[in-house]
Amino acid sequence: MKKISPFLFMQLFLIGLGSSFVGPLIPILVSDFNIRLDKIGLTLSIYSFSVFIGSLFTGILIEKLGRRNIFILSNIFFIISFLTIYFSRYFILFTICYAIFGLSWGAIYVNLISMMSNFSYLYISKKIIILNISFALGAAVSPLVVGCVSFLNFNWRYVFLSIAMIDMILLIFITLFALFNNEIFYNIKSKENFKKLIIANNKLFLNLIIILCGFIIFFHSGLTTTFSDWFTTYFKSLNISLNISSILLTLYSLIFILGMFFKSFLVARFDEKKIINFFSISSFIILFITFFIKWIVVKTILILLFGFSASAIGSLSISVGIKLDPEYSGSIVSMINSFGWAGIIIFQYLTGYLFAKYSAMGLFFITTIALFILVIFTNILNIYYKSVNKMNQ
Repeated sequence: MKKISPFLFMQLFLIGLGSSFVGPLIPILVSDFNIRLDKIGLTLSIYSFSVFIGSLFTGILIEKLGRRNIFILSNIFFIISFLTIYFSRYFILFTICYAIFGLSWGAIYVNLISMMSNFSYLYISKKIIILNISFALGAAVSPLVVGCVSFLNFNWRYVFLSIAMIDMILLIFITLFALFNNEIFYNIKSKENFKKLIIANNKLFLNLIIILCGFIIFFHSGLTTTFSDWFTTYFKSLNISLNISSILLTLYSLIFILGMFFKSFLVARFDEKKIINFFSISSFIILFITFFIKWIVVKTILILLFGFSASAIGSLSISVGIKLDPEYSGSIVSMINSFGWAGIIIFQYLTGYLFAKYSAMGLFFITTIALFILVIFTNILNIYYKSVNKMNQ
């Protein structure tokens, strides 16, 4: 597994780059396609819905069809979607292709997290965070790429073409490597009776821990993804150029990654649920204060602190869920991760609507409310675990 891990991290890096490229590109897309911001918001919601569908059904498909088949098929969809975007001249085609990419990356993510959790159960929290760091690194690079595209007056379509070509090479290498190392895509439940699989999934879906972790990632993924995607558009409303805001977004993303590294070490000393609760509260306090600050420098510093504090909460909630039944890691990741994308669907469209109809402050309004509700659910999770521990004593 150690030999193939760097290439799996590279896979998530490409997905992070591709999925985060559209957010900072919004001002350019509005100009090139001559569309309104609410249409961009709708496109991002459709894309998020596609990731939601890809995440929701991949778990059970992995258990039945095996990881290798799902991995290859999802990567083929990834490559085709980005190649088609390169040739797209109409916004409707761009939206359709980006939605297909969403299906593929939802499937790839669930596949890789499930694979990693089965190979490293003892260090599952840390491994999941590290795997997500590779995605976050791709997301951090994307605004720099957008800044270069803007500064050099470069055609943004070539970025999608380049990502497709790199992923094609990566897919060929990983597939060939797997032919001689069958354990890479080994799947414990692949031959299990389908009826038993459905029954097991229903029990997991009704488990209170899965539900609580699902709602935690619903609000966390919704607010953090939306915040990153609309970051440059928000700063544009403050009369900050795209070049500068892209650099700020990269800095924000790097600090977000630093927060993930920090929490990957914290899980060795503290309970995951307490970490989730503490940083949810601190994130809410920081962003609530930011809402009332008018000085751009101070506001930017607080936003960077918010990024450090808000990182890894979703990753840790997935880890808490997987520990209930590691043998069904694929199904559990699908369930919890699909909650997150349901949140992103809602938050993306609401943010685009508020941007178009009212003002850029709508981003802070939605994010602050989401953080407040997130704090409530993290407290419920901690209280429930304390009550269960007392009953077991």
